[in-house]
Amino acid sequence: MLTCKKVSERASDDIDGHYKGWQKLQIRLHLMICSHCRRFRRHLIHSRDVAASVAKQLWNNDKRDNTATIMRHIEQTQSDRSAPKRPD
Repeated sequence: MLTCKKVSERASDDIDGHYKGWQKLQIRLHLMICSHCRRFRRHLIHSRDVAASVAKQLWNNDKRDNTATIMRHIEQTQSDRSAPKRPD
């Protein structure tokens, strides 16, 4: 069984789909029993989603000073995430 340290080190690659077969199964088994690693993985996915959203805003926005727009978007994303969560 993988340790929490190993799962956290591999989380990003797992989310990207780099693991197949036995490696993926080992991570899934660990996530089934470890709520801390499940939470870490959820936070990692959320962070990546927010970063991608901000990058998209920057790419699509022609304004030079769009800090306020980006901050509003981040705050909206966070408030959407603070809605009732589904169980692990």
